[in-house]
Amino acid sequence: MTNNFKPRQRKKKSKPAEPRLSRLHAPPGLPPEKWQIALRRQFGREQSFAIENLGSERFFSEFRVLNPASGGRYRVAIGGMGLGEELLFVS
Repeated sequence: MTNNFKPRQRKKKSKPAEPRLSRLHAPPGLPPEKWQIALRRQFGREQSFAIENLGSERFFSEFRVLNPASGGRYRVAIGGMGLGEELLFVS
């Protein structure tokens, strides 16, 4: 008798969706710096960027970023872990 038993796959628990931020008005109690960071993260998640690593390191490296929707092409160099320590080159 053959066993056709398939293990049950667990459903991944998804994180609750973050509320959509307004580009025009900061949420009450959120400092402008944190609002701008959250807006940029939101925008980045919504875009379908193509990213190519041009350097030899996995994270702290130079990247080519393409935005197929706008045709924009950017070179980004990440040089540090702290806020504001990364370098951004736009070409």
